[in-house]
Amino acid sequence: MKRVETAIKEGRCVLAIGTRALAQPGVQAELRRRSVPVVALGSSTVSPAVAISEQALRPATDHPNGIVVLVEPEAADGRGLGVVERAFKSAKHKPRLVIAARMFNPFGLPIGLRLAKLEQEKSRALDFISALPAEGAAAAAPSADNVAPGEGPANRKPAARKKPARRRAPLPVFVGREEELATLHEMLTTDGGPIVVHGSAGVGRRWLVERALQDTELKRIPDITFARGTGYDTLVARLAIAAKALGDNRIHDALTNKSGPPEPSAMAALIMDVVSSDGFDGHALVIHRLHDLQDRRD
Repeated sequence: MKRVETAIKEGRCVLAIGTRALAQPGVQAELRRRSVPVVALGSSTVSPAVAISEQALRPATDHPNGIVVLVEPEAADGRGLGVVERAFKSAKHKPRLVIAARMFNPFGLPIGLRLAKLEQEKSRALDFISALPAEGAAAAAPSADNVAPGEGPANRKPAARKKPARRRAPLPVFVGREEELATLHEMLTTDGGPIVVHGSAGVGRRWLVERALQDTELKRIPDITFARGTGYDTLVARLAIAAKALGDNRIHDALTNKSGPPEPSAMAALIMDVVSSDGFDGHALVIHRLHDLQDRRD
């Protein structure tokens, strides 16, 4: 983290934000408070992020010690990750690559990025960005060796009191839905198991889930958003990584078996057995846009 903070202060760092992370109002608000180039890995751009391009990555790729931070990259960001790969290949000085995500699959990156100098900051997007230095942060005081005669503390005029930094955008506020929030919170903390939150587009399903999870002690497994190119394989791979991190290798072993993975029905039974085990107690996985897997004729 210290390496990234120093690179930001020296103007040699670029943040590349994943599609789902950039859609979070809290992430947008925290980004606006920081003076660092931000690009969108996905096709949608939200201020202060700009569309990704090799030109937009130049603050990092033109510097001998540049850093590109991929914040919660996902499978849907394939085009943007391809741009990052091309920028790395053409860069005279190869930047360092930092992945800011609680969990990620390195095999989801283009081959050119897998070969880069890579490290991971295990943190959610909002937590990672909130920890970065904000605009207006006080500069370090000069050391005694660098203070000229007659300029010591006793000879200085009192410094003008600085006004506290003003937020450029308000943090999101959750209003209403008390009954639904209480019901979902009870289900999360008592029943467990699969929970489906459904409703028309735009009614606030995502924020209801986020708000309910905030009031629990459940540990989040990185969310999955189904879309074009993101489906069964992504779900199984993500669960295999999560289960292995919790000490259960059964899904991973099934996928890497020399005789090939089991049939979908057998894999589904195995997954249900794994996620129902004690190792997954106290954890939550949120899957978005499950309806995208439905047949259009249903």
